[in-house]
Amino acid sequence: MRTDLVWAPTHRRAAGAPHAGRIRAVGVTLAACGLLAAGSGCASTVGNEDATAVTAGSSGAAPAGPAGASAAGGPAAAGGAEATGGPALPTVPPSVLANAPVCAAETLTGAMEDAEGAAGQVYGRLVLTNTGAAACKLVGFPDVQFIDAAGAALGAPAEQDTDRGTPAPVLLAPEGKAAAVLRITQPGIQDGCLATDSTKPATALRVTPPDGSAAVSVALAGGITACVSPDVHQLLVGPLAA
Repeated sequence: MRTDLVWAPTHRRAAGAPHAGRIRAVGVTLAACGLLAAGSGCASTVGNEDATAVTAGSSGAAPAGPAGASAAGGPAAAGGAEATGGPALPTVPPSVLANAPVCAAETLTGAMEDAEGAAGQVYGRLVLTNTGAAACKLVGFPDVQFIDAAGAALGAPAEQDTDRGTPAPVLLAPEGKAAAVLRITQPGIQDGCLATDSTKPATALRVTPPDGSAAVSVALAGGITACVSPDVHQLLVGPLAA
């Protein structure tokens, strides 16, 4: 298993720096997202009845990773809060989020980023990108499972890491991103996965978006040794976040 990747640095807005001005129309908000450089993304989260800021210039979601680090690469702020990122775009009304369609697998691509080893486990960011022409939303935990080169499932589906909090809806503009922290336990330290004949190379992850029926295949660079027993839970996934 390759674990030589490092957390990618993220440029952050200095404390007290002003946010960008408000745009009056939601259509302008999404258009502004489309003007971002390729790969920069745009997403918003709404966790209650009040709209929250749309963040731009992010490389994906930023849930906390191992050792208190944020999944975006920077250290977590005091008390576990994520430090503020780049300048914020205007808010999105809750009604827009409520009316947005759920992102379909056909309009999503996936990638594993920022893998980092920690005491027999590997943490990484499972990033989903909206490649469609319209905004869509994701809320909850993706279903994740190892698959081999033939597409056959290996081991048990990922368990949900509910300790990371209640999932909030994420609105993805075109090219917007959401991500979940994925923990992979290395074989050889779990009962049922100790012998060589109890493992098999996994070449990809089969990721089904929340409330979806189809799946996205996410390649694993270099492959991963997966436990074949469905009784061995090698994967733990957090909620999708912006």
